[in-house]
Amino acid sequence: MRFIILTILCLLLNASLYAQSKDGLNQSLNNIKSKAEKLKSSFEASTKALVQSNESASQSTEERVKQLDSTIKTLESVLSSVSENGELFVEITKGIEINKEEEKRLTKLADQSTSAKNQTQYENLSKKYKANVTALSEARMTLNSLTASLKKKIELINKDKDFIVEMLLVEEMESATKALLSAVDDMKALDHELGQFVDKLPKSTTVSVP
Repeated sequence: MRFIILTILCLLLNASLYAQSKDGLNQSLNNIKSKAEKLKSSFEASTKALVQSNESASQSTEERVKQLDSTIKTLESVLSSVSENGELFVEITKGIEINKEEEKRLTKLADQSTSAKNQTQYENLSKKYKANVTALSEARMTLNSLTASLKKKIELINKDKDFIVEMLLVEEMESATKALLSAVDDMKALDHELGQFVDKLPKSTTVSVP
């Protein structure tokens, strides 16, 4: 009888403790689920990164150079679209001249106006044309400078294409490895947290009778 009573008391104590910790356990379980979902996404991303880097490594140097050449061609097409003889520069120069002429025309209208209100309005419009001339001129100068800068960088890339593709491959594989190691660390943390959760679960108690 004494054994039965002690067993019942222990079971009641465990039930009470479990009820008190129920909310904490629910929160812990929700956190674990959230982290597990994020970890699954991390491993999926790591898998894709590894697949991509492994595929890149399986390509020959010539194939990787061709991919780099494709990027270079795109850059060169940008340069051709902003060349001094290209349509864009022609239209910028044309726009500058038109805005200058309109500025002069409206300045003249302002001078000829007998109404102070109209004179102010014409002057304001004239100032806007002048601002356009300044903006277009600065844009043309900036484009010239950037074009020269891009040309030099493209020349440097063309000289070291073989080394660049090797550098890109190492970086790609290194990045994929780091992503995987980060996911592994997250899994270790999840395992530890799940262990703490399991430790909080009520355990059956055996009472020995002296």
